[in-house]
Amino acid sequence: MKTKMLLCLLGVLIIFDRSSSQPYGPLNISFGMNANYNSILNDYTYSGEQTSGNDPLYLGTGNTGTHHRAFFQWTLPQNFPTGSVVSQVQIQFSFGVNSGSPSQSFKIAGIVYDFTGIIDASILFNDVDNASMFVFRDLPSSSPYSEIFSTSSPIVGWIQQHLTDGKIILALADSADLTNGSNECNVEHAYLTIWTTPQTVTADQIFSSGGRVQNSQQTSQIGHWENTAFMNYGVPHPFTFDAFSTQTLRGDNTNLWFNSVTESLEKYQIWSGQPDVINHRDFYIFPSLSTVTSQFNVTNNATLQSQAVDGGNPTGFGGFHGSMVGGQS
Repeated sequence: MKTKMLLCLLGVLIIFDRSSSQPYGPLNISFGMNANYNSILNDYTYSGEQTSGNDPLYLGTGNTGTHHRAFFQWTLPQNFPTGSVVSQVQIQFSFGVNSGSPSQSFKIAGIVYDFTGIIDASILFNDVDNASMFVFRDLPSSSPYSEIFSTSSPIVGWIQQHLTDGKIILALADSADLTNGSNECNVEHAYLTIWTTPQTVTADQIFSSGGRVQNSQQTSQIGHWENTAFMNYGVPHPFTFDAFSTQTLRGDNTNLWFNSVTESLEKYQIWSGQPDVINHRDFYIFPSLSTVTSQFNVTNNATLQSQAVDGGNPTGFGGFHGSMVGGQS
C-alpha cells in the first residue's frame, strides 16, 4: 500500500481578492507548535513552540513512529476591520520531505484553542479529527502548492466567522498520518494575508405598485437607530454595517405618500420577507445580506395592520426602537 504524506510547507500564504478589497498582512505567526502522538506508547506530547515561524515544525510520521500535526496561529492587527466581509482566499506553500514518499492528499482544519493556558497535547491533536471546518486537497507533483478558494469554500466562511476572535488558527495534517511508515516533512515560514471588503446593505422603500416611495419634491426616509435615537436617510441608502452585527431600521411612518399609479395614499405596511408587520425591525447582518426593503400599501390596509401591532397609533410609531422582534432578510 502506498504510504501517504502531508503537505510540508516552507511558507503558507493566504490572500484575498485584491480587486476591491483591503489587504492586511502578510502576517508572521504569533504562535506555532507541533502536537504529537506515539501509537506504540499511546503517548501525546507537544514540541516546537515558537513565536516567529522561523524554526521547522513537522508533519506526518517520523522514523520513530511518532505522528506529527502542525498548528499555526496568526494574531490579527489592532486596526483589523473584524466586521468586514472576507472574499476569496489563496493558499500557497512550498514543501519539502524529510523521509518517505510525498502524499497526494492533505488536510487543512480550522481550530479554536487558547495557547496562553496549559496545553493539552491529546486534545489539540484530536481537535484536527473533530474540527467542524476542514478541507482535503491534493498536492502537486512538486513544490509549491497554490490554490484559490472562493466564498463557497468552508475555509473562507470559517475565517469570516472567527475574525472577532482576534486570531486565526489553522492545523495541517497528513490525510493518513496515523498509518505506519515514515513520511515526515518539515514546515516553516508560515504567513497569512487577509483581504476584506465593507459590508454594504442598501435600504429602500417601495409602493404597492412597485415604484420607489417619493414624489417630485422629496423621497421617503429610512430610520436607523444610532446610539439613542433614529437618524433618517433618504432612500435608497447604502449603509455600511459590521457583518454579524444587529442593526435596527424603521420604515417611514410619519407621512402618507400619494401613489400616482394607484391614485391612493399609502404608508408603511411591512418589511419584505419578514413574518409580521413590526416596523422597528432588528436585522441580523449576514455577509450575504445586501438589500432590505420597506413595503408600502394603501392607507386603509396599512393603517389597520400598523395600529394592531403598534398599539393603535395611526402613525405606526409605538415608542420603541426594535428590541421586541428580531429579523433577517
